[in-house]
Amino acid sequence: MSIAKKALAGTSLAALLFSGAAYGEDPCSLCPDGGGAPQSRIIIDQIQTGDLWSSMDVHIETKATDAAASATTVGNTAAGLITTGDLDFDANQAMHGSVEAAASVDGANVSGTAFTAATAYGNASTAGTWMGNSQNQSHQTMTGDVSATSVIDLNSSANVSASTTGIANVATTSGEFGDNNAFQTQTSAGSVNANTLASVGGSSGTAAFVATASGNTVYSAGHTTTALQGAVQTTAMGERIEGHADIQMGTTGSAFVATTAAGNSYLLNNEFGYASLGREGSELYQGNESEVLARTFVDLGVFSDQAAVSAYGVGNSAAVTNLGSDTALHTIQSNFADVTSQVQFSGVSTTGGVVQVSSIAIGNTASAGLCVTCGQATLQGTTTQFNSASISATGSIQATQIGSLTGSATAIGNSATYQSSGH
Repeated sequence: MSIAKKALAGTSLAALLFSGAAYGEDPCSLCPDGGGAPQSRIIIDQIQTGDLWSSMDVHIETKATDAAASATTVGNTAAGLITTGDLDFDANQAMHGSVEAAASVDGANVSGTAFTAATAYGNASTAGTWMGNSQNQSHQTMTGDVSATSVIDLNSSANVSASTTGIANVATTSGEFGDNNAFQTQTSAGSVNANTLASVGGSSGTAAFVATASGNTVYSAGHTTTALQGAVQTTAMGERIEGHADIQMGTTGSAFVATTAAGNSYLLNNEFGYASLGREGSELYQGNESEVLARTFVDLGVFSDQAAVSAYGVGNSAAVTNLGSDTALHTIQSNFADVTSQVQFSGVSTTGGVVQVSSIAIGNTASAGLCVTCGQATLQGTTTQFNSASISATGSIQATQIGSLTGSATAIGNSATYQSSGH
C-alpha cells in the first residue's frame, strides 16, 4: 500500500465549514456515485492533557565505528489502515500539554557515520486502504508547544547527518485502486521549534542536516484513485513556528543543509484519477497568524566538494499534482503574521568547490500541476490569497577559493500557479 483580516477570514472559514453540507456528516457523500456502506468503520477519540518528553544521549568516550541517537514524542497518534476493502475512519485528537524530543551524539571520534533524529508531533493520524475506498475525517487540536532538537558534537566523523522535525498537527492519507477522500480540521495554538545543531572538528565525507517546523501539515498520496479532499487549517496569533540549523565544521567533503518553517501546508499527490484539493464553494482554507521563521547558519571551515544551503519560510502552502486525469485546486489563503528566511554561509575550498545558497520567504503559495500523458485531461480551480504581513528573505556569503558560487534571496507576498504539461 502506497502511502481585510477578520472579515476575509470569517467569510472564508464560514464557506469551508459547511463541510456538513458539502462533505457531509457521512464521509461517503464525497463519493461521486453517492457511495455505499464501507466495510470497516473506525472511530478514535483521544485527549492528552499532560506534557510529554523523550531524550536519547549517546556519548563516545574514545572512538566508535558508527553512532546513532533518536527520540520521538507524539501526543496522540491514530491509524486506520486496511489492506483490502473500504474504510471509513474518523480521528478526533486533542493535545493540551507540551511535546518535546531531543537526541544527541557527542564525544570523541566516529570512523563511519554519526546520526541523530528528533521528531515531535502534537497530534498525528494516518488512514489508507488498498483495493478499496477510503473516507477519512480527522479533527486535530494542539494547544501546547512543540519542540524537537538534534545535536551532534564530535571531534571527528567520516559522515554526519541529522534530521529534526516538529509539527503541531500532521495527517496523512493514502490509497490505491479506489477513492481516497479526506477532510481535515487542524488547529495549532502553540509555538513549534525544530533545531538542528552540529559542531564537528573534521569530516572527510558528507554532512547532511535538515530542520523542519510546521503548525499544520497534511500529505496525501494516491495511485489509480479518485481524490476529493479539503481542510481547515489555522494557527494562533502571538506564537512562533521556527526551523533553525546552526552548523559548524572544521573540514568536510560536501555539505547539505536545509531549514523549513511553515504555518499551514497541504500536499496532494495523485496518479491516474480525478484529483481535487478543495471544491468550488468549499475551498481549502488556510489561515496563518503565527510568526514563521527559517534560519540556517553554516560555517564549513575548509570543504573540498560542494555545499548547498537553504532556508524556506512560508505562511500557507497548498499544492496538488496529478498524472493523466482531471485536476482541480480551490483554495483560500490568509496570512497575517511575518515570514522571515535567513541564511548565513562561510567556508573555504582549496579545490574550487561549488556553493549554492538560497533564502526564500512566501506569505501564501498555491500550485496545481497536471501531466497529461494521453487523452484530454483538464486543469481548473480558483485561488484567493490575502497577505497583510511583512515577508523577508536575506542571505550572506563569505567564501574563499570557490570554483562556482550562486546566491539567491526571494521574497513573495502571494504566489499562485496552475500548470499543465504533456509529453
